[in-house]
Amino acid sequence: MAEQAPLLSLKQVSLSYGHGEVLKAIDLQLDHGELVALVGPNGSGKTSLLNSINGFIAATGLIQIAGQDLQQLSSNTVAKLIASVSQHQDQQIALSVKEFVSLGLLPQLGLWQKISFQQQGKIESYLRQFDLLDKLNTPLSELSGGQRQRAHIVKSLLQQPRLLLLDEPNNHLDIEHQLHLLNYLKKQSFTSLISLHDLNLAAQFCDKVIILNEGSLFDFGTPEQVLNQHNIAQVFKVNCKIDAHYQQGLAIQFSSRNP
Repeated sequence: MAEQAPLLSLKQVSLSYGHGEVLKAIDLQLDHGELVALVGPNGSGKTSLLNSINGFIAATGLIQIAGQDLQQLSSNTVAKLIASVSQHQDQQIALSVKEFVSLGLLPQLGLWQKISFQQQGKIESYLRQFDLLDKLNTPLSELSGGQRQRAHIVKSLLQQPRLLLLDEPNNHLDIEHQLHLLNYLKKQSFTSLISLHDLNLAAQFCDKVIILNEGSLFDFGTPEQVLNQHNIAQVFKVNCKIDAHYQQGLAIQFSSRNP
């Protein structure tokens, strides 16, 4: 029996802008069904890496999704494989919540095909799970930042991707919905790559953690392997104490180097 290809494979992925390299020869593999945190200081390359994986920007090197070269795939095929939630959302989209999240079904629909009764039910189910069913007919522009972020998450889930990319989705979410999102992703069969600033949430929920620093892959492994005092001091420039016996995984207590 042939060995299954990793869900995501990056080989020597690099990206340069006018001011220099923002990604430096990244080699990485993510398996099917993993929840993976992407962490690093501001400017470490997290958004650039996510935008390279989803094809929004053209990096050099090889990016493969389920063994297929990303550059050889049509935009519709990519949309069936990868869904993305960016950290900056357009606040002036002139659609209701239902109309907006329904856009996530487009990769699955044929030309001129209408949304089925079953798909309508799926829309309402996702909206209910993310506390938006009562906003079904509300204009997206009238939602709060957190509600709008949850609508974008629902839209991405309706794509039924094999890889979900989320760029700091917790920025706009209250604590309840941060925990709900991570609990939800933890239970799914697709792979999720989520950039986070909260290392404790990464340690509590994620199967693997990627640490980026200055555009390079600093470390990659389980939370227990990579979220240690040395790595945190080197990358984030803070001291910490780590309780490895905390009931929900690691517990990290931070302190400034210069109080």
